[in-house]
Amino acid sequence: MKRWSLAWVLLALTWGGACHGATHQHLNAGARGSEAGAALYFVNGDRFAASSGYVVALEKAEAGTHAGLHRGSITLTSLAGTLDFGGPTFDHPAFGAHVEVVVEEVDGPVGGRFGFWESGGEDEGTELTFDVESGTRGGTNRFALSETDGSAGVDPYGHVHGRVFTATTAGLYTVGLRLVDTSMNGVDGGPLHRDSEVFRLQFQAGVTLARLEMEGEEVRVIFGAIQGYSYQVERSFGLGAGAVWEAVGEVVRGEDRLKEVRLPRGGAAVFFRLKRTAT
Repeated sequence: MKRWSLAWVLLALTWGGACHGATHQHLNAGARGSEAGAALYFVNGDRFAASSGYVVALEKAEAGTHAGLHRGSITLTSLAGTLDFGGPTFDHPAFGAHVEVVVEEVDGPVGGRFGFWESGGEDEGTELTFDVESGTRGGTNRFALSETDGSAGVDPYGHVHGRVFTATTAGLYTVGLRLVDTSMNGVDGGPLHRDSEVFRLQFQAGVTLARLEMEGEEVRVIFGAIQGYSYQVERSFGLGAGAVWEAVGEVVRGEDRLKEVRLPRGGAAVFFRLKRTAT
């Protein structure tokens, strides 16, 4: 019986300057009702959930506070209930709620760590609040979304820019987040809202292949493709100084999403790598 061997190499090639062009995105926390006991949830979460294929770009910093780390941002907000803060918005949390995010799970490259940095004044992400090891379950690290103090009747609004996420190792990270209400304005001094379900958000650190999947005589090559770049899968039937790499499949344009290229296996041992070009 013929045996197949497939592998991806950890070699990522980049052409052109760093010109990541992703637009600034907001992931908005709200509630499934203003009454006590309603669950929190991410109102526009369908656009960003791991199941949608969306990825947040983390690009390697060569200098500054985050030198050597892959860094990037998506702004998590708590929706406003009053005109003072640009509301009222659909499904905003109840007045008196204080919304926070707990980082419960982190999956990613072995040995990788996922971090969260608070804004220091006008500077982006100057203070490391916590970092979490890949493989974590039941994590308790958290950060606040609401900017008010959780007093009875106050607007739960929060919209903090300048926060930064980092990863120590290139690869695809899936981070499980849970929304919680830490106010004491509910029944018997408890919170107004029930916790959300775990929401999983993906981060693509650097240029890597996420995974290979065999399907019949085809290989599915899957990777996070970032806006502002185009991607080309390359294939070789051997490694080492004499390896010959050839472009295979179509050129893929990055859209801050997981992309897939389907290829024939083409040999008993096949290796793949990914080339990225600034567009």
